Amino acid sequence: MRTTAGGSLAGSSAGSSTGSSTDGGSSSSTDGGSSSSTDGGSSSGTGDPATLCEGYGALIANCYYGGDPTIEAMATAYCENYESYLVATYGPACGAAFEDVLVCINALTCMELPMFGNPGFCDGELSVFDMTCV
Repeated sequence: MRTTAGGSLAGSSAGSSTGSSTDGGSSSSTDGGSSSSTDGGSSSGTGDPATLCEGYGALIANCYYGGDPTIEAMATAYCENYESYLVATYGPACGAAFEDVLVCINALTCMELPMFGNPGFCDGELSVFDMTCV
């Protein structure tokens, strides 16, 4: 089972992009009043799932929907529900692997997201996710 930011997590969309910046994978800024950050390393599932999903929701809303707060809330809820499903179906190791994917995705700029045609980002985390969640 493979889930990518450009696939079933983010869905297909078109829209405006707001700028987001990163300095070696250390921060992601949004204009929606929320932000997320990572040190660029592997979290090994140690991140707070709610915070990671909030960062993911903000990133998707800002990059594809002009910061729409309704989209941000929906993407956050989808992420949280998906993680709950993964843990219930495949176990805590799968949930931790999903969190590692979120840490990586949340560190990307809008233009680095796979839906903008930039393959290769987060491949290591996605590979571990694929192997763990079976």
